Amino acid sequence: MGKVMHYFNYSWHTVCDKNWRMSDSNVLCRQLGLGQAKDYWLQHSDEEDLFLHTNLDCIGTEHKLRMCPHKDFTVNGTCDGKSVPWVLCAESE
Repeated sequence: MGKVMHYFNYSWHTVCDKNWRMSDSNVLCRQLGLGQAKDYWLQHSDEEDLFLHTNLDCIGTEHKLRMCPHKDFTVNGTCDGKSVPWVLCAESE
């Protein structure tokens, strides 16, 4: 289980995606070699961090998150509402 982060432009960013779904979680777990996703949830973050706004739209069959359709990535210091995805993969217990 863990907060979703992405390495982008030479640094790690917390992902902010209010439309994150189970299909996105399955792609992430597959990319990490941890089987299918068992669960996911969106959480508010009070951290002062750089957030990567992803707007992913994975079908669920992609092998890596970068293969998923998405709008342009944007980086800023805010993430509104419950938009930080946390994922539990089947083989991460």
